[in-house]
Amino acid sequence: MTNLYNISGRKRSHLFLKAVILLVINYGIEFFTIGSFLVFMFKGDIILSITIGLPAAVGILLQPWFIVFWMLPRGISIVITPAIVTYLTFQIYDKVVSETWFNRIENFLLRFKSVKGAIVIVAGLFAATVVCYMRYIDFPSLNKDIPRVINSVAEKHKLKFEQKKIYVISEFIDSECLWCAKVSGEQLEIIVRELKLSGVESIQGVPAAFYDMQPYWWKPSRGFFSVLAYTTDYFPLKTRGQDGLHVMITYDTKSGLLYAWIKDNF
Repeated sequence: MTNLYNISGRKRSHLFLKAVILLVINYGIEFFTIGSFLVFMFKGDIILSITIGLPAAVGILLQPWFIVFWMLPRGISIVITPAIVTYLTFQIYDKVVSETWFNRIENFLLRFKSVKGAIVIVAGLFAATVVCYMRYIDFPSLNKDIPRVINSVAEKHKLKFEQKKIYVISEFIDSECLWCAKVSGEQLEIIVRELKLSGVESIQGVPAAFYDMQPYWWKPSRGFFSVLAYTTDYFPLKTRGQDGLHVMITYDTKSGLLYAWIKDNF
């Protein structure tokens, strides 16, 4: 084991710098891991979750004791886990592997200072950014489910929908999502009746926020004569709103496409 009292001041400073760098990296690992978990838990997007968590995967594989300390109460573990892991990493690798393990990692990282290394890093960051953006706009659209409230109506009346797409904004206790499907006029009437929606007098009464959503496929028509709009008595645009169901939909009578913004609060 390295004894700090038996090494020169220069080496001691160098070792301290390495410890600080590792500590910063470990806080980054925790940040990306928590972000990956939250995305999966609240959005259910496994691809986006893996992309965010990938930078942390190598660090966790090299320091598996990370997982043990995440079992501590969350308020404590978020703050102190990276520091404890950094200390243990020094102790464990120093005893089990060798005193030069950090030098080997350092030499490996120095390779990325070259032009080829920089290209690899930039390409990796670019690829991750592209994947995150594509998932942000839901391309490709992988989720073909039906929102819970719509599914209840569909099961009750044995309705079948075509061209279904759903984009989960958040989903845990409360849920918020965007849904698009091709429905018939008869099916529309059933949905409006079962969800107790009221007609909007004019398409101009639909707020601009309804049209400005993330998914690439979210393109509700603004046609003045061909579009019908419905909503619950109260629909919160910028907030969660009260407990209960909040729905706003538009329906294009020409294409048969229904667009629904749903907030289902517990």
